[in-house]
Parts: sequence; C-alpha cells; structure tokens
Amino acid sequence: MRAFQPGYLITIMMTTFAAQILFCLLVAREGGITQVPFLVFGLCQIIPGIIVLTATGSYRRQLLGLFKKPAFKLVIALSLLATFAVLSAITLAYINGNTRPLEGFTGHYALKDWLPAPFLGLPNYFLYLLCLAPLLHLFNATTEEIMWRGYLLDALRNRLSTGVSIFASGLIWGAWHIPMVVMLDWVFPDQPVVGSLMFTASLACWGSIMAWSRVAARSLWPAIMMHAFFNALTIGLYNPLAQPNAFLISNHWGVAGILIALSTLLLIHLFYPRKQASIQGAS
Repeated sequence: MRAFQPGYLITIMMTTFAAQILFCLLVAREGGITQVPFLVFGLCQIIPGIIVLTATGSYRRQLLGLFKKPAFKLVIALSLLATFAVLSAITLAYINGNTRPLEGFTGHYALKDWLPAPFLGLPNYFLYLLCLAPLLHLFNATTEEIMWRGYLLDALRNRLSTGVSIFASGLIWGAWHIPMVVMLDWVFPDQPVVGSLMFTASLACWGSIMAWSRVAARSLWPAIMMHAFFNALTIGLYNPLAQPNAFLISNHWGVAGILIALSTLLLIHLFYPRKQASIQGAS
C-alpha cells in the first residue's frame, strides 16, 4: 500500500509535526493559550486526523474496519484506568498540599461558559465529568487516534515488530506535543526542557497501552475512549484542582502517571501472555 511506503510515511509525519509547530506559533503570537478560545486551541487535536484522511487514500477503508468492533470490555477497562490515573494524581497533589479548595473550583473549568449553571454545582458537576464530558471530547479524541493508533501504528507494523511499533508510536505521539510544552507552557509551565522530556516519556507509556489495546481488540474504540476520558478529566478536574507547582510529580502526565502506566504495562505482560504472543505473531 502506497500510504505505508517509507517515504510517504515520513512525508505525512513531517507534515503533521510542521502543522503542529505552525499552530503553536500562531497561538503564541496571539498571546498564548489563555488568549484564544479553548475550543480554538482544541483544533490542534483535529489536524492529524485531517492529514491522514486527506493524504492516505485507500487506507480509509482499512481505517473503517477499526470502528466496527466496539470492544466493550477494553473500552470500560481503559476508561476506568484513565479515571484512576487522574484521581491518583489529584490525591497525590492533595497530600503534598498542592491543590485548590474544593469550594468554587469549578470556576477554573476552561469550558465553564458552555455549561448550564446547575452543572457547575456539586455533585452535578462530578456526574457531568464522568457521563457527559467525555462525549464532548469524543470527536477530538477520535481524529487524533486516527493518526497515532490508526495510520502510524499500522505503518510502523508494516516494517517493524508489533512490540517495537507499539512503543514507537507512543514515543512519536509524545514528541508531537513538545511544541505545546515549549511554545505554550502546556502542562509543565516554565519547564520547557524537563517538561518536554517528562511529557514525551509519559505519553510514550500511555500511548503504548492505547496501542496495545488497539492491536489486541483490532479496534480504535478503547484508545479513543481512554483519550476522551483523559482529556475530559484533565481539563475538568485535574487542572481546576491542582496547583501548577504540582504538575511535574503529582501529575498523570508526570512522574505519577509514568509509574501508573508502567505498572499497567507490566500487568498486561504478566496476565495476557497468550494475547501478547498472538500480537507479536501478527506483526
């Protein structure tokens, strides 16, 4: 398939990274992420999917097959894992004294202007975060996953072992976020070097879990739902509650998240040996 040829893959990746850098430059020129509507900032997630759907031609048919299997068990498992990771990070930040008071924290929610007033009060807000907020992030998560756990993973598996491809796709996904950290202070404010390394390492680990689920289930849905839950709970719960000085350690994208993700990968290796073997054999 032409879309998977090495030169074509490199072109698509270079285009994706160039688009990300250009997007971050434009946002920085406007004064940063606090000076543009949050929904505009979310466009960066959509760009990779648009590039794939525009450029890959015949791969679209293969992509459609990844949406036909709902993989309910893995969808539930990865959604719960994302929830556990965010709640663990908040708990660690609280223990370290790096959280805001619970009262009024919903006022820090980036999408608060889109919510009816009753949803901003407790406990309705928590119900919204768990039941409705992931649906708001579903489209962006889907378009991003089309690239990273769809096209890129398949292209890498075309020439590398599945195990290497799973990790490499997560590593590249993490590196794609570096311009956001360096130019826009995303996630790790005022820590462009350490933050970039931490974010890349963290997303390489979480991306490996998502890529494994896609291969194991032959479906994109588990990765999409995990991505949507991560986005919804990060923006709706972690960011409003945690203070910025907690981000490096007490963060599901920081040290805490890396440890949780690595522990999960170890459990996958220990408790899914046959599945792992079949995945390797399918590469």
